[in-house]
Amino acid sequence: MARNVFAYTAILALLVALGVWPASAQKAAHVTGVTAQADPPQYEGPCPKTFKFTGVITVDRPGRVKYQWLHSDGKRRTPVTTVFTSPSAHTVRDGWTLGSSSAPFHYNGYGRLRILWPYTARSDKATFTLNCVPRTPHKETR
Repeated sequence: MARNVFAYTAILALLVALGVWPASAQKAAHVTGVTAQADPPQYEGPCPKTFKFTGVITVDRPGRVKYQWLHSDGKRRTPVTTVFTSPSAHTVRDGWTLGSSSAPFHYNGYGRLRILWPYTARSDKATFTLNCVPRTPHKETR
C-alpha cells in the first residue's frame, strides 16, 4: 500500500513539473471579492417562478476556491471547486423555483454565495420578493 501511495505522489509531482497538471490547481487562491444578485429582484404573477442568482468571485492570484450557494429557506447547494489560472473574476450561477400554479403565495427570500475554502467569506444577501397570483380562467366567448 505504501508503494502505491509513493507511486501516486511521484506521478502527481511529475505532472506538475511537466506543466500537464497546473500548479494553480494545487494552491489556494486569494479571494478579494464575493458578490451576488437575484434576477428578478421582484416578481408578481403566475407561478411557479424561477429566480436566477449570479455571483462573482474575484481573486488576486491563481489557485482553487471552493464555494456553495445558500438559500433563505436553509437549503444549501452542493459545494463546487473552481480553479483560477490567473488573477480574475469568475461568474457562478444558481436557480431556485418557488410557488405553485394553484395557490396565492408570498415570499421574501434571498440567495447568498459562500466561500468555503481557502477561508470562509460570503456575499451580501441577493434578495427577492415573490408574489404568486392564481391564473384567472379564460371566459368562453361565443
